[in-house]
Amino acid sequence: MGYLLAQPGSFTSQAVIALLLGILSLPLLLRWHHPFLILTWNASLIVSFLPGQPGWWFCMSFISLLFTILLRIMTKKGDFISAPFVTFWICFILVTVLVTAKLTGGIGTRVLGSAAYGGKRYLYVLSAIAGYFALIGTRIPPEKAAFLAVGFFLSGLTSAASDLAYALGPKFYFFFYLFPVDFVYVQAGGEGSAVERFGGVSFAAQ
Repeated sequence: MGYLLAQPGSFTSQAVIALLLGILSLPLLLRWHHPFLILTWNASLIVSFLPGQPGWWFCMSFISLLFTILLRIMTKKGDFISAPFVTFWICFILVTVLVTAKLTGGIGTRVLGSAAYGGKRYLYVLSAIAGYFALIGTRIPPEKAAFLAVGFFLSGLTSAASDLAYALGPKFYFFFYLFPVDFVYVQAGGEGSAVERFGGVSFAAQ
C-alpha cells in the first residue's frame, strides 16, 4: 500500500485510492446519496484521482441510481416518480445514443486506453440519463425541499473557485485537485491584455 501511494500518478494507485474511499464512504452514500446528487448536480467539482477527472455529478449519477435500485429491491419501499412523457423521450435518447455509438465504433475513450476518440461525450449523456432516473427514484420530503432547492442552484457558484485559486497564485493551486482547470484557460489567455476574462465567474453568474 505504501509503495502504491508513493506513486500517486499511476493508474493502480488511483484505483486503490478510489476503492478505499468508496468503501469508507458507503455508509454515507447509502443514507445520503440522493441529497449528494442534488447538491453536486450543478457543482464544478472533479474527482481528480479517476481517469479523465470526471465531475462529481457524473459519478453520483451512477452511484445514486445503483443505490436507489438496490434499496428498492431490498426494502420494497418507494416507487419512481411517474413522469411517463419525459421518461419516454429520455429512453428514446438513450436508445439513439447507444445505436449511434454502436454504428460509429463504440464508446471508446483515450483516457482508458482505447484507440477511439469521443467516447466521453457518450458517457456524459449516459450519466445525465442515469442522473434523471436517480433523481426521480426518491421522493424529497417537503421539509427538505427548500434546502435542497437552494443548494441545487447555489452549488453553481463553485465555478468561480478555479478563477479565485488561479488569481491567488501557485500556493493555492492545490485547489485544482478539487476544482477543474478548464475555466482558468480563459483567464490565463487574457493575461497582459486590457480586458481580463473570468470564465468560471461567468458560469457561476448564470
